[in-house]
Amino acid sequence: MLSLPGVGTHLATDGSFELQGVPGSYPEVYLAIPELPEGQTFRRIAVRPGDDDIRIELQPEQVVHGRVLNAYNERPLAGAAVSHEHGPRGEEVVLCDADGRFTIRRVPAGPVRFLASATLPRGAVPPAARPNSRAQTVLLQGSVQAIVVPGETAADELVIRVE
Repeated sequence: MLSLPGVGTHLATDGSFELQGVPGSYPEVYLAIPELPEGQTFRRIAVRPGDDDIRIELQPEQVVHGRVLNAYNERPLAGAAVSHEHGPRGEEVVLCDADGRFTIRRVPAGPVRFLASATLPRGAVPPAARPNSRAQTVLLQGSVQAIVVPGETAADELVIRVE
């Protein structure tokens, strides 16, 4: 868990832990393990007041390769941000290269939602897709749900279109 003032955690030698002092104003908190060993990850865990027997299961990280495309013209988006909500800090973010390609780590096996976003000049987006404001840039977003299979890291297996 990151950035909750006054919250304490007691970790026992058997790996069990106890959270103390979670403010009642938080209906749920997400746990994080910032000093997780390289090559390890875990699924995002939500904890609610009164929960017990919470288990964080470490697993080998999976590496996913892919590409982000502008849905309006199918061109790659250099500099687009790609993220998922798992791993040691609760979010893993990478930027795409000049060809819109990315490699993202700390991915757990199983179903994972990948999010992508890019800010483009207003003129690079079709008029019907532009917001009514006079902003000079437009935020494009997209996501894709994928089943991540251990050991499969084929390049360009994941395509995220943003609009």
